[in-house]
Amino acid sequence: MVVLFLLVLDPVFDHKSKIQFAVTTTLRARYFPRGFASHYGGRTVAVDTGSDGPTFYHGDISLAVGWSSSGPAGSSVITVIENLARTDTGEPLLHRGYNVKDLIFGNATVRVNAQGQIGFSGGSSSVRVRYFDLSRSESAYCCGQSEGKFVGYHPSGPLGVIGTWDLNGSTIKGAFGADLAP
Repeated sequence: MVVLFLLVLDPVFDHKSKIQFAVTTTLRARYFPRGFASHYGGRTVAVDTGSDGPTFYHGDISLAVGWSSSGPAGSSVITVIENLARTDTGEPLLHRGYNVKDLIFGNATVRVNAQGQIGFSGGSSSVRVRYFDLSRSESAYCCGQSEGKFVGYHPSGPLGVIGTWDLNGSTIKGAFGADLAP
């Protein structure tokens, strides 16, 4: 479902991404980097189903995974949504009347399921906001959540990650796909 959402709603989504959306293999816990970081970059789309009707957004996403030296479980993931803008007008997302540059989701933790597949979820955590106006201090955007699944294999980390995010207390929900950065 996330894949269709990404492909249908984001007109600039790169269809030649290294992430193969018809993935038949899943990353297993035994194949992962230990004790260093992997970085991912990609695209995100979102929909705000607020009272004015649906508003669609698109932007960039980056994820940093700090892999634990003892195994993937418990490793940390920081997700940053960048330059989220309306698809119809190009105007950035607003928070307290100011243009938002970044939404930063922290506190996500890597988990391993019974089949040895790895993903991450953050539960409900504080989301920080950075503004385009550098004179504005970073502030909190209530709370939100990001979660995803890792796919593919490379010695530097999984080849990609797909997932979703939302802002609690808001009507905005999004999906993303990101590739391992070289």
